[in-house]
This record gives sequence, C-alpha cells and structure tokens, in this order.
Amino acid sequence: MLDQIVADNPGRTVPMEWHTDVQFPLHCPEARLKFRQYPPPMSNGYYTPWLWVDGHERGYDYGAWGNYVAQALTLPADVQVNLSGSYDPGTRSGQVQAELVSSSAGAINANVYVVVTEDSCYYVGPNGDPWHNHVCRDFIPDQNGTPLTLPALGRETLVTDFTLDLAWNETRCNIVVFYQDPVVQPDSTKPVYNGAQSSVGLFTSVAEPGRTFQAARLAVVPSLVSRAAEFQLRAAPGLRYRLAVYRPDGSRVRELVGTGQPDMTRIVWNRNDGLGRSVPPGVYAYHLTCGRERFSGKLVVTE
Repeated sequence: MLDQIVADNPGRTVPMEWHTDVQFPLHCPEARLKFRQYPPPMSNGYYTPWLWVDGHERGYDYGAWGNYVAQALTLPADVQVNLSGSYDPGTRSGQVQAELVSSSAGAINANVYVVVTEDSCYYVGPNGDPWHNHVCRDFIPDQNGTPLTLPALGRETLVTDFTLDLAWNETRCNIVVFYQDPVVQPDSTKPVYNGAQSSVGLFTSVAEPGRTFQAARLAVVPSLVSRAAEFQLRAAPGLRYRLAVYRPDGSRVRELVGTGQPDMTRIVWNRNDGLGRSVPPGVYAYHLTCGRERFSGKLVVTE
C-alpha cells in the first residue's frame, strides 16, 4: 500500500518503512528507537503495521492510508527543504546539504532528521510481501536528529556526512531529510514541517529539484577514536563555531567553542567529558555549527 501511495503522488511524498522487530533481517535499531519516541498509539502499546503522516498517527487500516496522505497534501507547508550533495562510490561516503527555507512569520524550533533508505530489499515478511522499498537503514547521526532553529522568513543549511554499508546496494539507496518538532503536542502528534528525498546517485529535491549550494567542508580524523578526534573545518574565517558531542541517549558530553581561522580550523576533542573524564567506548553523535551551517555525524570511540 505504501508503494501505491508513492506511485499515486509522484514527487510529493517522502516515505520511510521501519522494520521495528529485531527478528526481521531489515530491522534498524535506530528506527525502533525513533518509533518509540511517539506516544503508544493503541492501548499503551506499539503495533505494526502502523502509519504516521506528517507526525500524525493514522493507524493500521491500509484502505484508509491513501486518503490520509491525500488530505495532508492539500495543506500548505511553512518550510521548504532543498537537497544537494555529493557521493564517492570508491569510499561509499558522501555529503548531503539540506537547505531549509521558512515562510513562517515566527521562528520554528525543531529537529532535522537525516536518514538513509534502500529500495528493492528482498525478504518474505509475515504478510507474504517479498519486496520492500523505502526501508530505513540508518539515522544520521542518530534517531534524535539535529536541533535547528529556523528564523522567521529565514533559511539555514545543515551539512551531514554519510557512509553506505557494504551490504546495501548503493544504486537503490536514498537520502531522506525531514524537519520535525520533537515535542509531543496536546493532540499526541509530533508535527513534520516538510521533508525531501534524494537518490544517492542523483540528488533531487522533492520540492525544488536541481538546486546546488556552496557549503563549508568538514573532515573528521580518525574515523575510529582511541585518544582524540580532530575536526578539520574549512569555512570563512572569523565565524564562530560550536562543537557538541552527545551520548546515544541525547545527553551532552562536551562542548567546544571558538572562532574559525584562515584556510583551516582544527578542533580537537580528546574524548573527555566536561569534567575531564575519559568517556567509555561506544557510538557518539556530534553536531558542529559554524555561521548558518550545521554538520552532524557519528564518532566511534574504541578502547
């Protein structure tokens, strides 16, 4: 049914399919954690299949899903999401640039979520469906997204690095970006202001295809952090930067601030928290802001 909805509304929907049960081979742990950030939809429990449209839960009745989506498409959006980016097949890594443009008279405080999805995944599920599209593979940096304040009638750009797992077919992978309020509203929803989708091989915005942007660049070395990680930032000198490192639960580990230097700015995180204690091994998220641009990614800390 999800595929039919997408086919009926070409270029107007940004779908994601989450396999939340750990026994399924297409399961993504971060997708399950994101799923559990919504209020339990029925009798204080979580059930599948279940549909959310723009952050509103719409139940398990396949026959009604198309009408819910059609209704949502008639509503105006206060935010435009434009995508561009790059991808290197040799390293299976790339960078996506998401420009958010507001038509709202007031500022919007929400989170930007960046997700890798894959089409044409073969697995015979309990319902007998052997092929699955829009399958969530990875949240970048994680299921908590990147906080971003969009000023009234303003615009901001988020720059995010991504890497494709060797098990994924790169020709069938997409980048999905959506801007969502992380706070549950009185009607038990988490509103999505807008979203966009791009194939990894050819970036195409849902709302405004073909846009390209000149953005700052960031490299993080090494990829596995044993003693320290160095953030190599190339941006206009004199801009203030803020680097924050977070645990998987969203709590902040460390924050570093400073001013960008000519040519390259080197920011070193020595894997210590704000009290000078070395953090244990694990996967951490980082958010780096510099002027209007934001970078997000993951840090794998080893022994």
